Amino acid sequence: MQDFYSPFMAGCERLPNNNTLICEAAHGRIFEVTHDRHKVWEYVSPFYHDHPSPNFGLTNMFFRAHRYGPDYAGLQGKDLDPTRYETWNRLYCPEAYSQLTNRRA
Repeated sequence: MQDFYSPFMAGCERLPNNNTLICEAAHGRIFEVTHDRHKVWEYVSPFYHDHPSPNFGLTNMFFRAHRYGPDYAGLQGKDLDPTRYETWNRLYCPEAYSQLTNRRA
């Protein structure tokens, strides 16, 4: 497993399956690990914005994360396809979208 560090806005949560949800919020990253430190899944937010502080610049940070199970009532009937939001970055923060797509290449 790779190292991780968030200088602020981070947290973790023990899940019912005994895995741990880790929120590296300063870097827009959420991931789940098993008790043996194997990464189950990872999400890095594609939503970048220009932070008002010159110390941050372009960032994808967020505040916190909580994992809801697939049977959570609030998710029933919702389209959870993340690719449909890619246009938002292109429209509302084109310089971030450009950096994101250049990283994929």
